[in-house]
Amino acid sequence: MISIGSFKDISTKYDEVWLIVRSLKTERIPQINIPIFHVPALSPSPELFRCYLSWRKQGLWDKNTFENSYKPRFLHEMQSAEAKGYLQLLRERSATKNILLACFCEDETLCHRSLVYQLA
Repeated sequence: MISIGSFKDISTKYDEVWLIVRSLKTERIPQINIPIFHVPALSPSPELFRCYLSWRKQGLWDKNTFENSYKPRFLHEMQSAEAKGYLQLLRERSATKNILLACFCEDETLCHRSLVYQLA
């Protein structure tokens, strides 16, 4: 089973956590006794992340920008062999484990983790 959430949702109710962020701030990870994996291949590229930051700064980050600008680019990025490999591994592991996909974003409806969830 796959669930999606933010860093604040990390808990022992999951068998493992996949942190799908490009850059990891370890001080934000709760110290719990479950496997936690950093999987940057399932996060936006640095270029797409810079676009996201620019859209936010300009006040353009909304459902429309997410759906029409961000989502197509992110889905294209997930066609790489590395991303496809991790998505397959996620599918396999989630058949027997309860996995949390986590990142820093509060709103999962405007976050890449909702897209990764759909791909898995």
